[in-house]
Amino acid sequence: MGIFGLIESFQGAGWGPGVLGVVSIIIGILLLGSPLGYALALPWVIGIFAIVGGIFSIIMAFRLRSA
Repeated sequence: MGIFGLIESFQGAGWGPGVLGVVSIIIGILLLGSPLGYALALPWVIGIFAIVGGIFSIIMAFRLRSA
């Protein structure tokens, strides 16, 4: 998912997918390093992704509406 977000960002989708892609890649690497510790933090990470994704969706909806 992180790599696809970066690809979308470079193809002109904006900086939002790029930021989420980088964060996703970092979290994936951290999960490989210490699976138990980060598995306990995973619900928090998913919650943060949901909040950030929702904010970006709202921003994009207003941009599309004004266009």
